[in-house]
Amino acid sequence: MQNHLSKKIFFIALTLIAVLCPLFVVKAATGIEINSGSSMDSLSDILEWVINVFLVGILGLAAFIALVVGGFMYLLAGPDATKAERGKKTISYAITGLILAALSYSFSSIVINFLTDVFK
Repeated sequence: MQNHLSKKIFFIALTLIAVLCPLFVVKAATGIEINSGSSMDSLSDILEWVINVFLVGILGLAAFIALVVGGFMYLLAGPDATKAERGKKTISYAITGLILAALSYSFSSIVINFLTDVFK
């Protein structure tokens, strides 16, 4: 059990590094522009962009895929009650994850806006 948990933590950390490092390297090397036309000059702009891309894009896509997989698991369970229950749990976990992603997006936006106002 401990080995399985450490593998999950390692995978999550590796994924975060793989997603975040190229963003900062590209920003440092090129000074890329956000779609709105403003440049990412401050840390809050970079954090806000990363949070928008990660929470809205990646987690939204993951929740959608989990909902579809859970739906197929439930529909294809047939008379097997354990498979149907796993499908239901997958759907409920996907919805819970989507709600948590939305709440964390809202919370992080509030915190970033507050901190940028405080440190101006």
